[in-house]
Amino acid sequence: MQGLVYAAHGAPLDVLERVELQPVSATPRHVVVEVLATPIDPMDLLLIRGHYPLRATLPAFAGAEGCGRVVSVGDAVVEVSVGDLVLLPVRVGAWRSQLVVAAEDVCRVPGNVDPVQASMLRVNPITADVMLDAFVTLRPGDWLIQSPGAGSVGQFVVQLARQRGVQTISIVRRAQRAALVRSLGGELVFEDGPDLVRQVRGETGGGAVVLALDGTGGETAGRLASCLEPGGTLVSYGAMSRRPTQVGVDALVFRDVRHRGFWLRNWTTANRPEIVHERLNSLARLSLRGEIAAEYALSDWREALQHAQRPDRCGRVVLRPSFAR
Repeated sequence: MQGLVYAAHGAPLDVLERVELQPVSATPRHVVVEVLATPIDPMDLLLIRGHYPLRATLPAFAGAEGCGRVVSVGDAVVEVSVGDLVLLPVRVGAWRSQLVVAAEDVCRVPGNVDPVQASMLRVNPITADVMLDAFVTLRPGDWLIQSPGAGSVGQFVVQLARQRGVQTISIVRRAQRAALVRSLGGELVFEDGPDLVRQVRGETGGGAVVLALDGTGGETAGRLASCLEPGGTLVSYGAMSRRPTQVGVDALVFRDVRHRGFWLRNWTTANRPEIVHERLNSLARLSLRGEIAAEYALSDWREALQHAQRPDRCGRVVLRPSFAR
């Protein structure tokens, strides 16, 4: 058994170390999970660098989310059984072959779910799902606009909105990404740029854009706000551009656009674990698809990290810790 550990913050390729692990066993209220798949998320890279709002106690195993198979259970465990497919808790350190975790903290999902897709449920799909409900009452036929439309959250926004009958306007940085968004059910796709507002108004036929979801920041956030109807809501959940969000006073004052922020951790801590697990289980049953760039064995972790940090990468890079090359 192996795992990826860091004892200091810094560049992932510099501070991560692959270590051999001793066999683990379940205590009365814990289970042993064999990790089948765990993505390399932006959160992972920020945590390792020490740039995330939360910090792990060092040394720490890396890996913010993952999916695995229960291989043993403690004597007092009733929540799950051996053989169950489960989602691991967030930031548990999933980049390892096996781990021991409290039975109440894992979320059982249907056994026929693809473990690679399931491994991503804890962060991006649930972020998209909650944002579609938390700020605006969306009705069939409503429009929402989002950026980045082909990003990891954006792909799930399109799929979930379509199931609700909500129409999407997705903003992409590269024209070649439009085909992916359309294949997921996106109605309108535009490249970002100063002409965005005119394009959106021309293509929606005057339909009300009531919600904007922004994971880009910078000038893009302001353009999304300008596409909203008066009284519409802009939700910031990230800043991929690494630039301050720029929303003009005309949107905030003269058109009464409401600007909110969203961090999944705040929503999770405000809800009981069974509510979170119920929502995750519902998402698992929807057969949502997130784009996968590549899968790597844990022994190839350096190549996986290099791939995950490539600026031209499309989709998630996934580690398969229990698979030997």
